[in-house]
Amino acid sequence: MSSSFRNAARFAALALVLASATVHAQQKYFIPEVSLSSEAHTNRQFFTNSAEAQTTELYRLGLGANFGDITPRGKTDVDARIGYRDFSESNTSSLIDGFVDLKSNYDFIRKSFAVEGHFEHQDIVTAETGAAGFDASGNPVTVDSGTIRGRGTRNLYDIAPSFSYDLSEKAFLDTKLQYQAVRFDVPDNIVAARVGFDSPYAELTIGRRFGELTSLSIGPYYTRFKADDGSTRTNTLGSIISMHHDWSAVSNLAVNLRLERNQHQEFLPTPAPETSANSWGLEFVGYRQTQTGWIRYGLGRFLQPSTLGDRLQEDQLRLEFNRAITQRVSWNGAVRLTRDRLANNPNSTNNRDRDFLTLAFSDFLTQRLQLMGGYRFIWQNFQSINEKAHDNALFLTLTYRGQRPEGFKRSHED
Repeated sequence: MSSSFRNAARFAALALVLASATVHAQQKYFIPEVSLSSEAHTNRQFFTNSAEAQTTELYRLGLGANFGDITPRGKTDVDARIGYRDFSESNTSSLIDGFVDLKSNYDFIRKSFAVEGHFEHQDIVTAETGAAGFDASGNPVTVDSGTIRGRGTRNLYDIAPSFSYDLSEKAFLDTKLQYQAVRFDVPDNIVAARVGFDSPYAELTIGRRFGELTSLSIGPYYTRFKADDGSTRTNTLGSIISMHHDWSAVSNLAVNLRLERNQHQEFLPTPAPETSANSWGLEFVGYRQTQTGWIRYGLGRFLQPSTLGDRLQEDQLRLEFNRAITQRVSWNGAVRLTRDRLANNPNSTNNRDRDFLTLAFSDFLTQRLQLMGGYRFIWQNFQSINEKAHDNALFLTLTYRGQRPEGFKRSHED
């Protein structure tokens, strides 16, 4: 273990003492968190030649806080984390990572307002590799391409306000706005098949409730993809039909059908004529809570912006579950099978298949101290060049978390 990580561990011990004073009032809460983790990888850089594969060790100190405000009309929740990483790889340039998740929703007599936001700063290898499980907000898709070679960092910005208004007892109007952006910071001599982007999105739907458990809505949306290097631009007009059903107070299912018309143009190396293409998506996203745990799933074809330089058709099966074994010990597992195709170029050299598997256990050593460990497997195949590679990893994390207010749930546990 390096001296820098030993110094970080000493700092963690001091942070544990400071974090022991958890503050929460009836309407406000503040829950500090400190974690120490380690990972061992067999091929973190996904070299296709086994002779080039090298064992990588990773150590991380994490500090964070979950805080917010609860009122009779709604809740605002913020989860902020920062980490210091120490790699055994000599070509990894970023030692600091950071994440912020925001979820706010408020209900009034005939209307409701919500905002979800996410920010992350990571090294390129971690950010673009991806993971099996859902992110902190429970999103069924994440922005990752599998293109990881080289040094540098990646910033992801995602903000999505939404508004709902009841036209009558059964009819309603929904509006959703979203802005996603990715920025890379890499050395000048690094060349890779990935680009940052800006992608605004606007959706307007009208819907009807069928009883208290089921609703159906339909409407148009517009989105735009613009590569930050000026290489491509795509304007998209689409329509969405959405069905939402609550099996119970803690179980639900959403089904979305999307039809899109894309106007795509490439500008590098020289401007090319604008082309048109049609895309479709069919998404099944659900959550179910049981007496001993929960299960979350997302499957189908998802349409989204990507760092491969265009909008993406992602055929995906994603499943994550948690099951309690005893009052202290639980098992967690996640699997993700993904096939990526560019929406405007199905035969692109960027097409790829990727599979993910995570198996882990969690043990609450005390009310505030949690130990988690497990195994992670990732496989990917860049089909155009038949480039296959995989990585095996073992991980162990020790987390101290301040006491939660009674009945409290994090935003993504709602």
